[in-house]
Amino acid sequence: MKKWLLPLLAGGVLACSSSKEAEKMPADALSFASVIDSAYVLKHLTVVAHDSLEGRDTGSKGQEKAADYLISQYKKLGLRGGMPDGSFLQPIELNSTKLNGSTYTVFKKTDKDTTEVLTSVLSPESTPDFIQLYGGNVSFTADVVFAGFGVTDEKKGINPFEGVDVKDKWVMAFLDIPTVVGEDTVYSQGITNNVRFREVVMAHGAKGVLLIPSTDGRFDRNAATSKDNLGKTGGLRLAYLDEGNDLGFSYGLVRPNTAAMMLGLADTIALKAEYDVIAKSAKTFKATSTPYQLSIKTDVTPVKVMSYNIVAILDGSDPVKKDELVVMSSHYDHVGIGNPDDKGDKIYNGADDDGSGTVGLLGVATALTKAKAAGVGPKRSVMILHVTGEEKGLLGSRYYSDHPTWPIESTIANVNADMIGRIDTDYQKTNDGDYIYIIGASIISSTMDSLLQVANNKTVKIKLDMKYNDLNDPNQFYRRSDHWNFGRLGVPFSFFFNGVHEDYHRPSDSIEKIAFNAMAKRAQLLYAYAIELANMNGRPVVDNQEFINKTKANPR
Repeated sequence: MKKWLLPLLAGGVLACSSSKEAEKMPADALSFASVIDSAYVLKHLTVVAHDSLEGRDTGSKGQEKAADYLISQYKKLGLRGGMPDGSFLQPIELNSTKLNGSTYTVFKKTDKDTTEVLTSVLSPESTPDFIQLYGGNVSFTADVVFAGFGVTDEKKGINPFEGVDVKDKWVMAFLDIPTVVGEDTVYSQGITNNVRFREVVMAHGAKGVLLIPSTDGRFDRNAATSKDNLGKTGGLRLAYLDEGNDLGFSYGLVRPNTAAMMLGLADTIALKAEYDVIAKSAKTFKATSTPYQLSIKTDVTPVKVMSYNIVAILDGSDPVKKDELVVMSSHYDHVGIGNPDDKGDKIYNGADDDGSGTVGLLGVATALTKAKAAGVGPKRSVMILHVTGEEKGLLGSRYYSDHPTWPIESTIANVNADMIGRIDTDYQKTNDGDYIYIIGASIISSTMDSLLQVANNKTVKIKLDMKYNDLNDPNQFYRRSDHWNFGRLGVPFSFFFNGVHEDYHRPSDSIEKIAFNAMAKRAQLLYAYAIELANMNGRPVVDNQEFINKTKANPR
């Protein structure tokens, strides 16, 4: 890791006020939040986001190292394991596949005939002109449609798929989504590759996605990683839900020179010119069919993978309320070793995603144990739940919600922390880290919302930004992290989130970029919120009918 210096800033100043929903707490109960300061989060995040953990990919040795470290900390704090036998690890069996190789064949169609024009193979000895980044054991042939940037932005009036059917076809699009051209904003903030994937594959039913990187060199770096990944596992699925089907789609890259050929362009210079033209006319551009078909055939071997949730319990002090539970969750996995960046770095440390949430909850546990030792701990029990496989499709939280170690009916709330260590693009303009985006709370439970306001007013007094707290938000953040697997069962939740940034799912999501003072304040608020929830008189109620209706309509 890089050597660097950082001033260690003190945590937020604490103050107290009263609450109708929460029982009056002794003044020193919330004062224990101050143990979660910048020095604390720096110390532990330096371990969790270290290169030696190799990006904490689900089921990897690096993730096991992270689990060992976290469990050692909880044992030192005196928390007990949340499994029936008192252990901390909830085992999860996953089905996976090992890629042995793949073959891609391009056909050109005319009115009279279909001609093979290119065949390329991914093997230890050869590199193809196409790379599958995500997908499974797929073999299919489909027409190729060119869709520009392949994503809709309703706010900007951009819809390249209007009047175009891409179901069961390949959609080819430029990898880089332009945000600004000249002085004009092209796509709204939050329009990302993840948004494109959900739209193209899930909403429009495309069979495959081919993304065009900016240069052949960029493609070659990714291709080298694909060759390195031969013989490694991928496509993780929960074994108890898996019916033996593959993922049914392919999502990957195409070499720019090959993309230019398929678009009838002379070379990559003409391809770059096409990118610029479409960026300037995104509102009027519509997807068009190409005269090409692409066939993919993959050779895979089934593999079993084991991974683990971490479950730690701090028992409540009230003889009755201790049987009820507040779950504080984060995911401790990230995406591991992947495609290298322009500097050749291929370790995706995930310092923010979600090393920050993981360390934040370790801080919550530390403050809770100190409060309990002083006789002012929570009346209800609190679970610290670090789930695995979030990056693979919320796998760990889905498993826990289907196999809870504490009855779901006795779980009064979930508070989820996923990315709480950075300052997003909007707040970078003013260099203001005293905020946190809240998703959930008021769109689910007015009680959750009021308790959060109380916790904030009593402690750090940061801005609770509700920008994404909307069931109709196009990003759909309310169902994109582990809180959703509690919400789908009727458990009210609040999601703490610092917003997206340029290092999301890149090797550059490293510890040097963390705003430690902002992260510490957010973790202090998580602790205060846990205290308020664990000591309130009643239970928070899901009282937003729109959320109830959406949950029933989309239970999974």
